[in-house]
Amino acid sequence: MFDRFVRHLVTRGVALATFGSEHLESFFCDVENRCASGTTTRLRYVKLIDRLGRHLVDVGLRDSNPAARFARPAAWPEDEPEPLFLDPAADAALRAYAQARRGDDARLCRNRAVVALLRGAGLAAAELRAARRRDIVIAGIRPQVRVPKQGARLERTVALPASWTPPIRAWQQAHTLPESALAFPAPRTDDKPINDVPLRAIVGDALDAIGFMAPDMSPRVLRKTFARRWHAAQMRIEDAIVNLVADNGRVHWALIIGPLMTQIDKGETFGRRGQGDTEVKRA
Repeated sequence: MFDRFVRHLVTRGVALATFGSEHLESFFCDVENRCASGTTTRLRYVKLIDRLGRHLVDVGLRDSNPAARFARPAAWPEDEPEPLFLDPAADAALRAYAQARRGDDARLCRNRAVVALLRGAGLAAAELRAARRRDIVIAGIRPQVRVPKQGARLERTVALPASWTPPIRAWQQAHTLPESALAFPAPRTDDKPINDVPLRAIVGDALDAIGFMAPDMSPRVLRKTFARRWHAAQMRIEDAIVNLVADNGRVHWALIIGPLMTQIDKGETFGRRGQGDTEVKRA
């Protein structure tokens, strides 16, 4: 979100320290034109930029916050559903469920790989549907997924924790296709992507298998779980770096940041719970 705002400022020839309310007007107008009606995207940008403006004033880079007048009348809708994501225990259960097993048929092998990629890389359903085999690199010490540009989302590369790679490897070995082929084609085809109906069923079956029950049993739960774990891990890294800089000692890298990065790569790091977050535990 922040990158999109910065790109807008660059096209207008202004910077974070110099943009004004007229630039915000044009930016919010662009956001509204690109987003479906009834969403809170504009409101989220207002809140984000208002916090940014207040911070820039606090550190002395700006004299005023031009986003303040947009933020004053802005309020979160009271009927907006709370975000759902797996707590650490349910997340671990899902990782265990997704692991390939001897005797899995082609359908179950595919389903486990779908769950692993959605949760491990935090892909949206549309991104998984469009993924090609060449985009998923699980060989080497840094497994990763390349997500091509889609709409306003720029191309990005997402690290894939090693603990989520075995089911993906099993699917690729069982379903041999050229590197340019779709990673998850529709049943009985090789050139048409799997659609949203079976994707929802695959994720719903996986969540049901680990005892997770919620109003939303779609791929969004796995994406939000990924986002929650990533954000919590970033918070812990920032805390560790603060300690490292404060003490100015290499020992903190060995004792704090090094092991923490290893835990993150393995998908084992979970952070503290923040206010306003909702964790849905297993039934």
